[in-house]
Amino acid sequence: MTMWDVSETTRPLPLGTLPQGRSVSADVSRSAILVGGAASGRASLINLSGLGDVIAYPLRQGCLILGGGLDPAEWATYAEGVPYHASCA
Repeated sequence: MTMWDVSETTRPLPLGTLPQGRSVSADVSRSAILVGGAASGRASLINLSGLGDVIAYPLRQGCLILGGGLDPAEWATYAEGVPYHASCA
């Protein structure tokens, strides 16, 4: 599956590709909805209205979405070798 930025309809830009699927398009400036189609014929609608905030403020939004940061044990698992940092403090 390929996701395209079609906000400039004369210059669509690929945003990313996932294996084994069909192309999708989204214009988050107008609809904020991603429409995806799978090889099975199934379609999905995904609300992207908060994507701008995630791009602009990834740490803040991650902390809000997850309800906090990693504790020291989780940090050791997912950021092995990196000194612990209370990221959502």
